[in-house]
Amino acid sequence: MTAKAAPNLSQTQYSTPIGGQISAPIDILQSLSPALRMIEEGLTELKEARGGVVGTLRLTSIEYPARAIMIPALTGFMEQYPNVTVDLRISDRLTDIVEAGFDAGIRMGEHLEQDMLAVPLGPDLRAVVIGSPDYFARRGVPKRLEDLADHACLNYRHASHSDLFRWSFEQGERRVEMAVKGQLITDDAHVMIEAALAGQGLTYLFEPFVSEHLAAGRLRSCLEEFCPLWSGYHLYYPGRHQKSAALAALVDYLQSRRRRSGRDC
Repeated sequence: MTAKAAPNLSQTQYSTPIGGQISAPIDILQSLSPALRMIEEGLTELKEARGGVVGTLRLTSIEYPARAIMIPALTGFMEQYPNVTVDLRISDRLTDIVEAGFDAGIRMGEHLEQDMLAVPLGPDLRAVVIGSPDYFARRGVPKRLEDLADHACLNYRHASHSDLFRWSFEQGERRVEMAVKGQLITDDAHVMIEAALAGQGLTYLFEPFVSEHLAAGRLRSCLEEFCPLWSGYHLYYPGRHQKSAALAALVDYLQSRRRRSGRDC
């Protein structure tokens, strides 16, 4: 019987990226990823068995709830759990947290998937249509939804799928979604606010985003009777996966913080 020749490692084919560094094929890396994650989780469990909650919490959120809700909440949490590192990624995209390797994410209740468990982080949010006093002086104040067709509206483009956001209203018992028109389209809420302050048009946002501008009179709202409440922000995580000790600690902390405050935190 003829023995098989040993493979010639010098002839093994690998993909070579720009710059000349050899990298393993993507499918090999993808197959190793779950195993590496299991090793990391095993090491974390070993450390926890020796005392204390340790590990890295990988969270994804859009900018506003990360800044206005999570950072104030995380201050006390990180003091209570000094061996937990919080890796907070900011993105406007709707992320599959399981596929992307996150422990949890932060989204509005409207966008939660059915197989996710969720912890409310704050109250429901009122939508507002806003413009500057200068804009209303020049173009008038819309009284009916149909009047928006005669106004310059600032459009928001979704980061996840590139579609334009349709303005959502309540008319009687019906939810009405409207495509609006205007010269400016952006995928950033801060830019939309600055454009509204500059008198470039009307925009549709959530009231907490612009509460200071409304209170100071730099912006005014209109069509209030048609603007709906949206389900507030939630911390969400997979219901069919066992929570890490760090995630369980964060969930417990947020729930107890909410109970202590006597309201949504």
